Amino acid sequence: MHKSSNYILNFAFAMVLFLTLKGQDVQAQTLISTVFGTGSTTGGSTGDGAAATSALMLTPQNLYVNNAGDIWICDYGNNKIRKYTASTGFASTVAGTGASGATGDGAAATAALLNHPIGICMNSVGDIFFTDSDNHKIRKIDHTTGFISTYAGTGTAGSTGDGGVATSAKLSAPKGLCVDASNNLYIADEGNDKLRKITFATGIITTLAGTGSPGSSGDGGLATAAKLNAPFGVQVASNGDIYICDTGNDKIRKINIGTGNISTYAGTGSPGFVDNITKLSAQFANIRGIAMDANDNIYIADDNNERIRKITFSSGMVSTVAGIGGAATNPHTGNGGVATAANTGPSRGVAVNSTNLYFTEFDNHSVRMVQGIVTPLPVQLIDFVVKEIQNKIQLSWKTTLEENSKCFHIMRSEDGINFDKIGVVPAKGHSSTIVEYHYTDFIPYKKGIYYYKLIENDIDEKSQESKIVVMSFENRTNVHFFPNPNFGKAAIFFHSIDGGTYTINILNHNGQVMYSQEFVGERGENEFDVNMEHFPQGVYHVQFNGLEYNFAVLKVLKKT
Repeated sequence: MHKSSNYILNFAFAMVLFLTLKGQDVQAQTLISTVFGTGSTTGGSTGDGAAATSALMLTPQNLYVNNAGDIWICDYGNNKIRKYTASTGFASTVAGTGASGATGDGAAATAALLNHPIGICMNSVGDIFFTDSDNHKIRKIDHTTGFISTYAGTGTAGSTGDGGVATSAKLSAPKGLCVDASNNLYIADEGNDKLRKITFATGIITTLAGTGSPGSSGDGGLATAAKLNAPFGVQVASNGDIYICDTGNDKIRKINIGTGNISTYAGTGSPGFVDNITKLSAQFANIRGIAMDANDNIYIADDNNERIRKITFSSGMVSTVAGIGGAATNPHTGNGGVATAANTGPSRGVAVNSTNLYFTEFDNHSVRMVQGIVTPLPVQLIDFVVKEIQNKIQLSWKTTLEENSKCFHIMRSEDGINFDKIGVVPAKGHSSTIVEYHYTDFIPYKKGIYYYKLIENDIDEKSQESKIVVMSFENRTNVHFFPNPNFGKAAIFFHSIDGGTYTINILNHNGQVMYSQEFVGERGENEFDVNMEHFPQGVYHVQFNGLEYNFAVLKVLKKT
């Protein structure tokens, strides 16, 4: 190939084109590829343990992707959950044997029988949830054991159980799933024309939207009094607002988390295709999947239009980001080119991570990836640590990417809840390399426990917070449990002189051991995560034992 041809090819792969045409958003021209499946119109169930691009699926529905690029896929026609591992490019099966059924709870998910899985998501600890749709259940794969269990539904179709535990409730052909920041689970209960919620801390199920009868009413009022029509997908925004694929109405509906009221967010309610237009004037046709990025932009699997559409949050404009619509003889085309010039066929699911978009092709039995379409958070923060140095507390952190960053506010607390700003560190502003920052807290006015976090502010006044870091200042015999009270997720913090073996036991008020763990601590400050998610609400006693600690006892409160 001539050098000029190489230049053109490299330019095509690097091209990102932003335009504004008559006030309308025109999306970046981004490249498309296949990551799972051959693109053949004939599916199958082969290829585990080898390259996913040579594997076969059968009518895949929805999917979930993490920031590492690992993908979990509802292989609907094969009654399986399949996985693409980004580091190897290999395919595998994580649940299902291929036969349809409703067995296997309490044992390895790979030996269980499923019946047409459709929706899938993952919580913050890595547990997988999926809708076992024709079994009218939500099932869970435990991230530590790989065992499967029923999380909601009795296995019989119905619309009962609100206010009780989810495993005693009845669902009807549930479809899409998502979790919020508190690991509460949201279900598009399609057969009941409802949106339902399982509260993580209690396991209680409730209805958030829909009366149980199909329709398209209720905008401006409570979502529980509104009518939906075969909802298929659901997502929760960063502020807690809920977005629903009201599929039978060809709309996106929105529930305001503050008021509980519902409204139409996008779509006219008539099936069709109108693009590069404001969201309430746009038309969709059989929308099946929905995803949101960190900036609350929405991506839609517009199934009958054979396109992936985007609603830009800042402008409210709707545009196409993948697919040209209209199935050709071989509709799976376009790899290596721009996504908006590819034939993609119908899609039933869409997902995004920090940089890329992924979607299923139902008729082509594959998963496609669109590179670089997702705008990452303006600052990617890594390695936030706090240390004591000569009676001062040194905070250090790094960023791997900055765009329009302004400054970092240094926040300190004595209780882990109420924080005060103690300093400001100017940010680099723009950087694609690792940048290191430091701040010294000279004046902790008494010894004890301190909590620190960072708030990064952008030039446009948007902000994001870091994790909370705990520091025991000079008091070397203290053991600290945080947060207290907690809602299930907590950690124990302690200082070790030389390192060694430590034991933690948690006892209820009757003296029964509810949790016990032995682990190795390192010299210096240590943090050990503790999971109390399945504990009933109440007061517990934490026993901590090690070289410097002779069964130190802490009293903690678990809340729901």
